[in-house]
Amino acid sequence: MGVVYFKYQQTLTELQEKFARKQMARVQKDHASMQHKKPVSEIKLSIAQKKQINETISELVVDWDSLFKTIENTLLEDIAILEISPNSKKKLIVIRGEAKTLKAVFAYIKALDDTANLSKVYLQTHSVDEANVSKPVSFTVSAEWQRHSSLEEQP
Repeated sequence: MGVVYFKYQQTLTELQEKFARKQMARVQKDHASMQHKKPVSEIKLSIAQKKQINETISELVVDWDSLFKTIENTLLEDIAILEISPNSKKKLIVIRGEAKTLKAVFAYIKALDDTANLSKVYLQTHSVDEANVSKPVSFTVSAEWQRHSSLEEQP
């Protein structure tokens, strides 16, 4: 039994050493191939690739926090926001919500329009739920927003 164990240990050690040599050779090969790669600044990109990269960067640097704070700060007591759908490409935001009264909806539209970040705030749709005792008003508002990059200095 001792001789079999010794042979097993010897074979295992040889295999481990062989594996280690192969791993080292692979690492050295990978390192050598990295030496010959071009810097990122020299990589050629197609126009479509450049456009996609710029669009992605544009989406990432939008100052979403400022936009959502604007909406949050204009929120009135009788208004409940159900959905916010921003479209940064079109500089458009759609807000869907419910209000206790139509008067509250109009006050909310005015509050949004009075902000520095939003303009051309319009009521797109509204409906009164007559079946409900409190008769809430469902509404959809759209607005253009002044996109600010999160990389730009804020005043």
